[in-house]
Amino acid sequence: MSKSGKVFKFIMNVSDNIKKTVSFLRKNLLKCIEYGLLVSALSAYSFFMFIDPLMDLDFQEVLDVWYRWQSLNVGVLAFVSSVIFYKSTKYATNKQTERNFIAAKSVLPNALSELTQYNTEAFEIWAHKERSLVASGHGITRVDPESLIAPPLPEEIHLVFKNCISHAPKAVGAELAVILQQLQIINARTKSLIDESESNASSIEWVHSNIWRLSRLQAAVNQLFSFARSQSDFDDSPINHQDIVTGLMNISRNGHQFTSDRVIERYRPNPE
Repeated sequence: MSKSGKVFKFIMNVSDNIKKTVSFLRKNLLKCIEYGLLVSALSAYSFFMFIDPLMDLDFQEVLDVWYRWQSLNVGVLAFVSSVIFYKSTKYATNKQTERNFIAAKSVLPNALSELTQYNTEAFEIWAHKERSLVASGHGITRVDPESLIAPPLPEEIHLVFKNCISHAPKAVGAELAVILQQLQIINARTKSLIDESESNASSIEWVHSNIWRLSRLQAAVNQLFSFARSQSDFDDSPINHQDIVTGLMNISRNGHQFTSDRVIERYRPNPE
């Protein structure tokens, strides 16, 4: 690596560290201020109520100080007791939430497998439509099978996802909610494609965009599998182009390679 390249890499590393530090301070500044004020107040109270009176080794003076400030002492004791009670209650609640999430997550892999099966069946619908549009563009008439129906949404998915979202950490719950949202969109558009109620159903661009959306949904499912199986921590990294292509390959079966190739070609990133 050239000297200029090393300098550029060093500058980028410093920039990343600065960004991480600023982000940490933004998230924890208020908490640091709260803890700082609390420690300062308790330190001052401890000094004037215990350390300073005991410095003269006059026990009567200590009792007099405590007697004069008994209202403050009662308030401090009540405050400390409430803090201890709050912390213990919060700890017990968090532990119960963790146990509930572990129980809910235990059936998440099966729900993700059913969702993958749904995505595969939904892709069949879109692939048939895509091939029909391509054929008609070449003057060839294709008739979709009369038995082509929208795959039903597995009932278990909504229940499992709902339980997981209720007990999951914020980032995990948000990701599961996005998956459910995208699933509803895909399901509605698949139905409208079959009953021909969608005005864009004859647009190859619209069909390709929904196949790409379906592939992105599968990519999100793929990213969750290892976490659902407790094989790794939650991965909240953004889904990239290759992830979506992999998702498309996972659901494109039964001789739909040409459809997959056309969709990938349409969404191939421009070279820099």
